[in-house]
Amino acid sequence: MKSVFKALAVGILALSAASCAQHRNAFVTVQDGHFVRDGKPYTFIGTNFWYGPILASEGRGGDLDRLQHELDALKGLGIENLRVLVGGDGADGVYSRVEPTLQIAPGVYNDTLLVGLDRFLVELGKRDMQAVLYVNNSWEWSGGYGQYLEWATGEKTLIPLVDGYWPFMQQMRQFQTSKEAQQLYFNHLTNIVSRVNSLTGKPYKDDPAIFAWQLGNEPRCFSDEADIRAGFIGWMTEAARIVKEIDPNHLVSTGNEGLMGCEEDPALVRAVNEIPGIDYMTIHIWPYNWSWVRPDHLQEDVGVAIDRTRTYLEQHKALADELGMPVVCEEFGFPRDGFQASRQATTQARDQYYDYVFSQVGKRLDGANFWGWSGFAVPPHEQWQSGDPYTGDPSQEAQGLNGVYATDSTVDVIAAATERISHGVKADDKILYGHQDDLVYGHDWVVTDVQGDPLERSDVKDVAGRYPAIVGFDLGGIELGNPCNLDGVPFELMRRAALKHVERGGIVTFSWHPRNPLTGGDAWDISSDQVVKSILPGGEKEAEFSLWLQRAGDFLASLEGAPVILRPWHENIGSWFWWGGKLCRPEEYVDLFRMTHDYLEVERGIKNLQWCYSPNGPISEADYLSRYPGDEYVDILGTDIYEYVGPEGLALAGLRFRGQVRRMLATLQKMAGEHDKTFCLSETGLEGLSDAHWWTEQLYPAIEGSGILYVLTWRNAHDRPGHFYAPWKGFEYAEDFKQFADKEEIILL
Repeated sequence: MKSVFKALAVGILALSAASCAQHRNAFVTVQDGHFVRDGKPYTFIGTNFWYGPILASEGRGGDLDRLQHELDALKGLGIENLRVLVGGDGADGVYSRVEPTLQIAPGVYNDTLLVGLDRFLVELGKRDMQAVLYVNNSWEWSGGYGQYLEWATGEKTLIPLVDGYWPFMQQMRQFQTSKEAQQLYFNHLTNIVSRVNSLTGKPYKDDPAIFAWQLGNEPRCFSDEADIRAGFIGWMTEAARIVKEIDPNHLVSTGNEGLMGCEEDPALVRAVNEIPGIDYMTIHIWPYNWSWVRPDHLQEDVGVAIDRTRTYLEQHKALADELGMPVVCEEFGFPRDGFQASRQATTQARDQYYDYVFSQVGKRLDGANFWGWSGFAVPPHEQWQSGDPYTGDPSQEAQGLNGVYATDSTVDVIAAATERISHGVKADDKILYGHQDDLVYGHDWVVTDVQGDPLERSDVKDVAGRYPAIVGFDLGGIELGNPCNLDGVPFELMRRAALKHVERGGIVTFSWHPRNPLTGGDAWDISSDQVVKSILPGGEKEAEFSLWLQRAGDFLASLEGAPVILRPWHENIGSWFWWGGKLCRPEEYVDLFRMTHDYLEVERGIKNLQWCYSPNGPISEADYLSRYPGDEYVDILGTDIYEYVGPEGLALAGLRFRGQVRRMLATLQKMAGEHDKTFCLSETGLEGLSDAHWWTEQLYPAIEGSGILYVLTWRNAHDRPGHFYAPWKGFEYAEDFKQFADKEEIILL
């Protein structure tokens, strides 16, 4: 019967599994529009770490201890792809320019920094990490366009923070048509790409610590004029040719931002990505810089930022698919709360935004690098000064505004996201949606004709036009021989509804809230910590509980072999049920679960059951497994997590809920892989649905790409007006649920 259940689930959602094996020192390639490493599909979450080679040097700015500490921390978070500046250009001491610079004059280098670049690649190789190395910059903070123009023409480069960004951008247009400036860049590009590592003797072209070469940081043409655009495409075409001629092993990308870096002209975006030798598309997204959010309303505007980001990703993904290219959002950033640069400022809006972008890896993105890693730095000044520690924010930016410190809550969001990626979770996995008691009552109706009702009513169907794929019921009360369960549902009606739903092609799941056999109270009676002990073999209530199991078995046997997910003794790490964490010892709980399993499956021979172990979450892996009954007793790993709104309000409650769910599901996914199980979000919801966008902005981002088999929201009580977890016809926020139900990943019947 277990194979029948699995076939049924596959038939509903075409469940597919993908795994990402460990990779060791392999070049990344592109096949069929996606990255491949070690012969397997490869996606990643990375960061921007522009200052890495400076830290690796032994001169000014060098700090090998810090570099190793930062790399170890990043590796521990699952970050293996670092986007890095090869080095700055021009003299030190220029306002808002990073220093020390690598290329002091045309072809004249700070050899200490060159060795720093060598050492940086060695340190990456030790950790199986990779770098995207960019060699030019449209912006002033590392020299780039402006420095090459200054060397070629003698005209002093404007500084945006002093002279304004518009005059600066107008000046930078000249790079597109200056053959002299471009040649200086080509010479530098040739020198770097053809370099042989002074510490290992290995040519850069043979070093798998390099993920890709990049022509520059945010190369822009800054013009609508045809000749300038032609020059823009021309120099990048020549640069790509140079790299590929020297180094055929590594990927090449432009570093362009996409539409916002191409004067919002789709034709120019296409031209940039059709350059021969360009292997993948890059895009950047900066909601504040692009006026998608207001500095004093970051939390209120984050939903707008996510919506506009979704559109931006969709636009570029469509072109990338047409061109057969992967897409990497290699820069995205969001300011700290209150638009404060202080390390003490919170990052709740940023965390919400990052969570969304990371959820797109494996769907609309093949990789995503946040901007940027500040790690363990403690900057003494808001504006960087020579001698200050480097952060993810370059010298022209407020130190800490966009960068991620190791102490930020953002780190938890990153860790959860990389956990999903590392275990091969794919964002296009389908998810069955379930609702408790869906066919027997709703918010303002209840089935009263136990034998004759056609069981066609459903709050979910009234809103979405389809039935939930999973319907849950509870057996509480069956143990006493009652005709109805603890919520007043007749067991005969429940039996008919379960069979009807299976007939429609759905799946049913049963929980059980039995009375307290020792005290006579309900399932929530936690007045004694001897209850579980009393019903185990040799206990004073063993005989009574054996009768309870018999009655539960009689009902399950009456389901005529229909596949059932049975979820007994749930939320067992908490202590609100008599079988909870503080009410029995771990070994007693395990014995209870196993005894229930063995009676129903072995003694009674009921073979239509899939057993779900579902503690409350979020909890650690160690806590989850502390009462795990064993692989032979469990088929599905579940967890119950609800959103609760306290004094902090809806926005922060939603942020907390999303983070808790994503982290817990990442933990479940890891354990499911190790134990060869499927996994699910067995109960969830927001009582009363006070959040107008709970389904699309809270639940969906929390489960999207998680790999779960199903998610089930709790019941709509017909006799308690505020106790509901799904919309009904006429509910003011019903449209949000319909949008959720219409998503490609979400499966209803």
